[in-house]
Amino acid sequence: MWQPLEIEAVQHAPVSVMRVRGDFTAESGDAFNEVFRQLAGDGARCFVVDFAGIKHLNSGGLAVLVGMLSEIQDTGGTLAFSSMASHFKRMTHIIGLTDYVTVYHSEQEAIAGLSS
Repeated sequence: MWQPLEIEAVQHAPVSVMRVRGDFTAESGDAFNEVFRQLAGDGARCFVVDFAGIKHLNSGGLAVLVGMLSEIQDTGGTLAFSSMASHFKRMTHIIGLTDYVTVYHSEQEAIAGLSS
């Protein structure tokens, strides 16, 4: 059963964490991008997308993440992923995202890695 994407933004200066839950698809891209752009507009440059609550990730969701990466790179920012299930890690590796994004085991490790 489809679960709408829920996004919780949490600040751990200088890192902005986006905790996502549900199904990450192209249909959820607008809501995701709205939160991301609000954070970026407020000056955030280091982002973690925490996948602990993701149930489904398809090519549309991956496209949203690629777009996010492009925008972050344009401003000299950094993007990391955390708490990814192994099949999501494989998907991001296959399309080359892991060449540009560090994947951390946990949200806490990602925050520490980007804060140093």
